[in-house]
Amino acid sequence: MSLLLSKGITLVLRRTGLSISNGDLQDRARDYLGLSLSELVNDGTGWKFLDITGTFTTVSGTRDYTPITTNVASWVNFVDQSNGRPLDIIGSNEYDSIDPELDDSGTIEKVYVGGIDGTAQENEISLWRTPSNSSTVIRYRYLQDIQAWSSANDSSTFLQLGVPRIVEKAILHGAASMYLEETGDLEMADRESQRYARAYAAARAYNGAQQGNRQYLPIRNRGGEEYTISISTDQVSV
Repeated sequence: MSLLLSKGITLVLRRTGLSISNGDLQDRARDYLGLSLSELVNDGTGWKFLDITGTFTTVSGTRDYTPITTNVASWVNFVDQSNGRPLDIIGSNEYDSIDPELDDSGTIEKVYVGGIDGTAQENEISLWRTPSNSSTVIRYRYLQDIQAWSSANDSSTFLQLGVPRIVEKAILHGAASMYLEETGDLEMADRESQRYARAYAAARAYNGAQQGNRQYLPIRNRGGEEYTISISTDQVSV
């Protein structure tokens, strides 16, 4: 069962030898848990739990949408689900040049990721062309950006906050190591860092195994073709 964030805070404080009932220390432990998670998710691994899919339905005559208001690190792809067609993601120059007057309407072919809306501070995208119906379903995929936690999140589990069990242990040790560095206990900080490294390696290996039941044909069964391997002046046929 996934831990409550409050339980994670308590564990970090116990591992650092600090009071588990001091509000300021709890706040600091919560911050370190968030920092530890931030280091982990930005390591280039491609964590599967950050990959989120959803849908929205077009509104006739509406070109701009905010399908996800927060927690978007980056958009991955868009698909016209109603018509079974992937949509190209284009840059600002192409978006402006293909329809300078923004009056093309009809079949949707491309999506422009416009960034953060300046007024509502929401993640905005724009479609080309402007939809002519209110029934086209657009499927999107994005990488989530887990926001910083506050005391209001303490009663939520890590899983509810977007963090799976495979990385809970790693971020707990990472947070404890950071806290111990702050207090000057470098020896214990190093031990927690080593525990973090082991937990991180296990989580990364588990994450890499989540690729389904794929099979690849061995070379010896690929149609019986003959291959020649050259090693210096010698050749071997297989």
